[in-house]
Amino acid sequence: MSQTSCSEEPLKSIFVALTFLISAPTWAGTSYPKLAEKGFTSAKICGECHEAIYQGWKESMHANAVKDPIFYPIFLEASQRTAGKSDALCLSCHSPTTRITKKYDLDDPLNSEGITCDFCHSVKEVRLNEPDPFVIEKDKKKWGPLKDIESPFHGIGFAPHFEQSAFCAGCHEYKNEKGVPILETFSEWKGSQQAREGKDCQSCHMPPIQGLPVPPRVKPVKEIYINSHEAVGGHSIEQVKKAVTVKIVEMKRSGEKIHGVVRLVNVGSGHKVPTGMPTRRLVLSLKVQAGGTSVYSEERVFQKILLNPKGEKITKDSDVFLDADKILQDNRLKPGETREEHFTFFAPSDRPLEVETSVYYLYQPRLIQETEMHMELGREKVVLPTGRGK
Repeated sequence: MSQTSCSEEPLKSIFVALTFLISAPTWAGTSYPKLAEKGFTSAKICGECHEAIYQGWKESMHANAVKDPIFYPIFLEASQRTAGKSDALCLSCHSPTTRITKKYDLDDPLNSEGITCDFCHSVKEVRLNEPDPFVIEKDKKKWGPLKDIESPFHGIGFAPHFEQSAFCAGCHEYKNEKGVPILETFSEWKGSQQAREGKDCQSCHMPPIQGLPVPPRVKPVKEIYINSHEAVGGHSIEQVKKAVTVKIVEMKRSGEKIHGVVRLVNVGSGHKVPTGMPTRRLVLSLKVQAGGTSVYSEERVFQKILLNPKGEKITKDSDVFLDADKILQDNRLKPGETREEHFTFFAPSDRPLEVETSVYYLYQPRLIQETEMHMELGREKVVLPTGRGK
C-alpha cells in the first residue's frame, strides 16, 4: 500500500527484520539482553541488539500509535460513548499486544509502545478469513522473513507473511458489524498495478536502506540493506506529495465563456488517494483572477462519505467506527487512475485571466490542545481626588 513510487530492487533478498542472524556476540562484562519468559518483551530490550532498526521504529507511527495526539481524542470519545466497550477494538490495532494480554490501560508500559517489535515478530501466521487474523506463538521464538539462521538469544522461525501485504491487512482492512467497509487499503491495493507486479505494501512503506543489523560491540558486520521500520505513510508530508500530480490540460475562451480541463493522476500510490480514514479528503482547487481581482473559484472534494443510521454524513473519526451504516459516495482516485475534471465559468472578455489550480490533502482531526483558562472573579475601581487644599 504505497504512497510513493517503489524501488525496483527485489525485496525478497534484502528484507532484514528483528530476526537477523547474530552469532558469537561479544558482550564483554555485561549480560545478554533478557527476553520476557512469559508475555511480550519490550522494544527497548530488542533495541539493545538491533539498534538501527529500533531507532527507525521508535520514530514511526507504529511506535507512536497510542501516543499519537490524533488517536488519543478519538479513543477517549469512543470509550466514553460505549462505556469502555470500544477500547478492545481500538487497541487491537493501535496496541495489538492487547489482543493477548486483554489489558487496555493506556498507561501500561507495554501498551504505550503501540505496535511493538515483539508483537509483529510473534505472529506465526496470518489468516485473513478469521475474526482475529494474527496467529500468535508466544515464547522466545521470533518469526521473520529469513531462513536458515540462528540466534543465541531466541529461537527463529521463517514466515512468508513478513513480505506480503496480507500481514498489513490485519489492521489496514476493516468492516464493521454491519458489513460496512471502513478501512479498505488492502482491497484497494489488490486491484492495483503494484499488486499485479508483485509489489507488496512493504516494498514502498518499508523500503531497503543501508545500515548495520547489529552494532560492532555485538558482532563486527558490514553494512547491508535493512528494511526501514519507519513505515511512513499518510502522516508524512513528503510521502503524500509523491502520490498525485495536477496539470491544466486545456483552457479555452469563447467570448466571456471559458472552458477548462484539469488532469489529476494517482502516479505514486498502490491504493486509493486518500486511503485509510474516510474523513481524509483530496481537494482540487481552481482559482481565476482578472487584473488581481478574483472572478471565479471552485473546489472539488474526493472522499469516501459514510452515513449513520439517520442518513446523516459522518464527520467525526470516532463516529466512523461506531455509527457507519452505509456508503453515500466514494470518488477517490484509484491506483494509477487519471481523472479529468471539467470547469465552465464566465469572465470579462476584455481582460487577461490568470488561472491557477492546485491539489491538496485535507484532514481535520480533533486534537487535545493546551489552553489557558482565564476567569476574572471580581473587579473594583476607585478614583482618588487630588491632594490640593489639604
